[in-house]
Amino acid sequence: MFEGEWLEVESEKTQIFYHDCQDLHYHSVLLSGKLRDILLSLHRNALKGSQNKEAENEIVDLENLSYTTDAMQSVVESFKSLSLHEMPSDMKSVMHTTSSVDSSSLGSYKAVNTAPIPGKKDKSPLFRFKTSWWRDILWKDRLTLAYLTYHTVTEILTRCNKIAEQNHNHCTLENLFRLSSLYNEVLALGAQDNKGVATFCRNTCPILQHPLRKLSVTKIIQVLAQSHAENCCHSLVNSLLDIYKPTDTHISVMDCNGMTTPDNSNSSIEIYEALTQHMTPPCVTSELPPVERVGAVGMKEIATLQTRRTCSPELERLLVEEEAHVSVLLSVAAHSAPHLLGSGGVKPSRTSGMPRVSKQVRTKVIEYYQQVLWGEVGAFSEHVLLWWRDGPLIGTLPPESCQLLCEWLRSVVSSGVVPELVVPAVHSLADGLGCHVTTTLWDQLFRQTLVQGHKFAYSADKEKGSVCGRLFADLLHQLVSLSNACEPMVPIDLLPTQALEDLPLVEQIPVLHRLDHSVHTARLWAANTARHLVNAWSVDAFFVITQTDISLCLTELQMLKLTDHKGFSEMHSEHVMVCAKMRSKLTSEIRDNIRKLKLLPDECIQGMATVCRTISLANLHMCFPKPHYWRHSSGAPPKPASPYVQEYLDRVLRPVLMAVSSLPTPVQQNIGTTVLRLLCEAWLDHIYMHRIKFSEWGALQLLVDFGSVPDWLEGCPWLQTEVRNHLAHSEVLRRCEGVGRLLLRHPGEPIAMVSPISASKGKTEDKDSPRGSIHSGGLDTMPAEMFVPNQEQWLELRVPKRKGLCGAYSQCCSS
Repeated sequence: MFEGEWLEVESEKTQIFYHDCQDLHYHSVLLSGKLRDILLSLHRNALKGSQNKEAENEIVDLENLSYTTDAMQSVVESFKSLSLHEMPSDMKSVMHTTSSVDSSSLGSYKAVNTAPIPGKKDKSPLFRFKTSWWRDILWKDRLTLAYLTYHTVTEILTRCNKIAEQNHNHCTLENLFRLSSLYNEVLALGAQDNKGVATFCRNTCPILQHPLRKLSVTKIIQVLAQSHAENCCHSLVNSLLDIYKPTDTHISVMDCNGMTTPDNSNSSIEIYEALTQHMTPPCVTSELPPVERVGAVGMKEIATLQTRRTCSPELERLLVEEEAHVSVLLSVAAHSAPHLLGSGGVKPSRTSGMPRVSKQVRTKVIEYYQQVLWGEVGAFSEHVLLWWRDGPLIGTLPPESCQLLCEWLRSVVSSGVVPELVVPAVHSLADGLGCHVTTTLWDQLFRQTLVQGHKFAYSADKEKGSVCGRLFADLLHQLVSLSNACEPMVPIDLLPTQALEDLPLVEQIPVLHRLDHSVHTARLWAANTARHLVNAWSVDAFFVITQTDISLCLTELQMLKLTDHKGFSEMHSEHVMVCAKMRSKLTSEIRDNIRKLKLLPDECIQGMATVCRTISLANLHMCFPKPHYWRHSSGAPPKPASPYVQEYLDRVLRPVLMAVSSLPTPVQQNIGTTVLRLLCEAWLDHIYMHRIKFSEWGALQLLVDFGSVPDWLEGCPWLQTEVRNHLAHSEVLRRCEGVGRLLLRHPGEPIAMVSPISASKGKTEDKDSPRGSIHSGGLDTMPAEMFVPNQEQWLELRVPKRKGLCGAYSQCCSS
């Protein structure tokens, strides 16, 4: 009963409209397939191009591209005519509000219209359903075409690196500009519709969540510059290396096996060209200049002139080639898509009448292209130079060679021969090469140092230090040199604000980080190795590390320049302020590690003191005579020293004195006094801890043993006179002598002070302790016994005399 209300007879115009929609949908699907085929062909040819480089410039099927462009034009015209002319009058209001969306909603999946549909005939449910259904189908087709066309244009610009130099009368470029224009028209269809359409989208295609943009000349130039940057970077690197190679002959060339060999296989013609190139004067004048002596500065000036003559034309040639590349593209755009260049961008030629690009637009486009191009070149020029070249890989050369190349690039930039557009690319190349030098040099030296640190070795010349110590010193020298190169040449207070922002803080931060880690590692290695060596009483190697190696490292660190960057607090650049704060933190850590490294020798000597006492007690346990030896009684006084004294001193004191013989005299005196004090204190402690009893003869023998130490020092010919006298007059020897004299005294016996030596007689009045000490030189007025603490305890070690009936030391029977 609702047949009359729901099912209306469709008009002829409505049926034609449905048929046109179906036909447009069919052709849109075919066109989408063609665009997909072109994209797949571009990807397949890109894989083949990596093996066959000759096909790089002809990877686009021109016939297929032309057919696709013509079909795209036909489909776009159908979309436009469908929207403007062929729509039935009873559907215009519906399609006007729901047929399309604005350009920002092209990335959406579906548009929903909530506006009421006016008109009496438009209220038919079947009519409204069909209209909505075809609207959604055609909207999806238009979205698919816009997406595929955009990617087809960008992929052709990306894959065809020399698209402006192709044959076929630049048909590829013409079709490319036509596709760009048609894409913009498809994109503009949505801009003519209602702006108040609510949209939603799905995340099955993330790229569609972003609105598609117009393909303007700026976008095309940007894509072209980004795709052409790699080839341009190869040309720039090859040109710089060709200029650098003849002027720096000490750079090695990698052979097939990866080993460096000198350039000794050049042909006679190449040698002749190199000689004539260097022999040719930089300029020819009518008047000869005066002859001057050629020194290091003169050779540097000659090299600078040679670089200026060679470098500037090569780099200018690159700019001219890129400018010609863009000029061809603009000429094609003026014929095929003049509206892309703006209203006043294309003007007819005065001579031929053909359209040509205006000078102002050409200049702006070329400048924009050059800026984008050389900015992209600087982004990955380091990788091209180091790893992506066809010839010898610079990254496999020693870091010293890369450092020379980096310094040459900086000198080229500072000389002013590089065009202004190319300066950022060359500067970025030098900075990247400097970071590569820092990384590889530190990795190489630090790895060698760590490997060598596991096996200690040193040469016969102790002043050169150990092998690992020299490697640490070389590592610190390289890092200090790299860090100092980043410091300003003038005081920081005299630099303007712009110069502060141009300081290479980014390059200096990794250098300082590695320097901090290297100083910390050197300190830990020295402390750990010294501890192991002194435990084995390898004092010769111990002092090589604690005195020579650490001194070599500190000598290199004294050359470090760390300017206080106080002026960076006023910077407006957040990047510069963050880098300045990071540098400040690293410099404070480096200074702290250097301070700890300076204190390490004293800390090691303190650790050696504990080991020295243990070593001395162990040697005394093995060589000191048995207790009954000291209780021996004999009428004759002992003359020679006991054999154990020579053995004891040879095992403990001799290695130390021989090890420090090459060090400065104050260091020898300090270390020798410390070891001698520990040796004698261990000697006395061994006697007291074992409670050894001494007879009168034994006390005299012990006194002779103590007194033989200065005689032993006299027998060491390698000792300097100052060191020998300093050790012979050590206070600990006075204490040992005092112990021997205490063992000769009776409990309670007073000790008389010693008078100074008489100028006339040359002796003192005290017969028990002549001249105050055996080796005092007659300058001490205090008896040796006074240097001994706890004198009563030592008196207990005297063997009691068994005389008389009243016991030992009785007042009645002692006489």
